[in-house]
Amino acid sequence: MFSNLTTRRIVAILSLLTAGIVVVHVTTLVFMWGFGHDNLYGLTALFDVDGEDNIPAFFSFSIMMYAVALIGFIALHHRSSERPRTAYWVGLATVFTFLAIDEGFEVHERIAITAAGWIGAHELSVYAWLVPYGIGGIAFLLIYTRFLRQLPRPDALRILRAGMVYVAGAGVAECIGALLVHIYHTEHVLGYDIETACEESLEMVGVILFIYALLKYIDVHVTASNAVSDEAAKKKRPGTEVPGRDDSAWSRGHKSTSA
Repeated sequence: MFSNLTTRRIVAILSLLTAGIVVVHVTTLVFMWGFGHDNLYGLTALFDVDGEDNIPAFFSFSIMMYAVALIGFIALHHRSSERPRTAYWVGLATVFTFLAIDEGFEVHERIAITAAGWIGAHELSVYAWLVPYGIGGIAFLLIYTRFLRQLPRPDALRILRAGMVYVAGAGVAECIGALLVHIYHTEHVLGYDIETACEESLEMVGVILFIYALLKYIDVHVTASNAVSDEAAKKKRPGTEVPGRDDSAWSRGHKSTSA
C-alpha cells in the first residue's frame, strides 16, 4: 500500500505544514509582544495554536483522524490469529477518535467544568480536565503495555516515542501552563504564549510520529503479509502451477515420469 518513498513524502508534507503553522503563530507573537499588533490582519486569531475553530485546530483534528483511518486499515487487514490481537487496534482507533473529537469540539473544556467542582480548583477550572485525563492515561498505558510487548521491537519503539512526545505536550506542557496561570492569575502573559506554542507543537509532532509508525507497520507487516498470502493462494489455484517451480502434484508427477 505504501512504499518507503510514499511514507517519507507523507510525513514530510505533514511536517512542513506543522512547521508553517508554528512559524506563522510565533511571528504573530513577535508582532503582538514586540510591536503591539494584536490582530496582524486577522492572522493572530487564524493561526493561534491555542485557539479553536481555526487553522491549527482543523489541522490537528485532520491528522488525528488520518491516524484513526490508518489504525482502522490495520484492524481490517490484520489476521485474527496474529498478535497484537485485532481488539487492541480497534481500541486504539476508538481512543484516537475520541481525542480527535476532543481536539475539534473542546470536549475536555466541558469536562474541566465538572472536574473543577470535584477538586475545588475554581481558579484553574480550565485545567481541571488534567485529573480525569491523567487517570485515563495511566489506565490506558497499563492496558496497552501488553500490546507494546507483542509488537515487533522497532514498531513498539516508534509508537512509544510518538506517545512520549504527544504526552509531553498534552500533559507536561499543559501542567506548566496551569502553573503559570496560578502564578500570574491570567493567561495573557508572554510565558504562557511561549508555553502554548511548545505544547501544541509537541502534540502535532507526536501525532505525525505516530502516523509514521503506523505507515511503517503497514509497509512491513500488513502489505507484505497480504502479498505473501495472495501469492500462496495463487499457487494453490488449479491451473496456476509452474512446472519445476512449486511443490504441486503435477510437478512431482512430471519429475517421476522423467526419472
